[in-house]
Amino acid sequence: MSGTIHLEIDAGIATITNDNTEKHNAFDDEMDARLFEILAEIQSSPEIRVVIWRGEGKSFSSGRDVGSIGVAKTELTHHELMRRGHRGIQQLWQMDQPVLVACKGWVMGGSFQRALLCDIRVAAEGTRFRLPELTYGVIPDTGGVASDVWRWGCERHGADGSCDGGRRSSSTRCGESGGGRVRT
Repeated sequence: MSGTIHLEIDAGIATITNDNTEKHNAFDDEMDARLFEILAEIQSSPEIRVVIWRGEGKSFSSGRDVGSIGVAKTELTHHELMRRGHRGIQQLWQMDQPVLVACKGWVMGGSFQRALLCDIRVAAEGTRFRLPELTYGVIPDTGGVASDVWRWGCERHGADGSCDGGRRSSSTRCGESGGGRVRT
């Protein structure tokens, strides 16, 4: 594993940090599993009042570590991995604590969708959002896009080309077109 996820708890504030800086905090299966463990730990800790999710280095996360695709060291089938991933990240919906995600640099693919699942998204100037899987005909399946459309409606999410699609969108463009979903 080239990266990891850290959890720090201080005075009721849990800080989750993506730490795979050489790859702009791209996730592999082991990082996903650790994130899901952290989310479960936070859920079972009533002393935690708020969660901040951030990335070490230049980016929040560039999405999936493509170098880890096809080299899985697990006995799980593809479908079992997908179910584990959905159950794991959808813990965000079950948490009593609000989750603020601090977006910077690249916020791509599944990590963009994960940011959309959080309660509050804050983007640094120059943050770039992208769903590159769309350019290959892959449907975003983490739940972030669907929940965002449910919350804001199609006219405010992508029908005009904003904040989604295979193209890169800036933090300013997303903030202007999203009715406050992402603020710079």
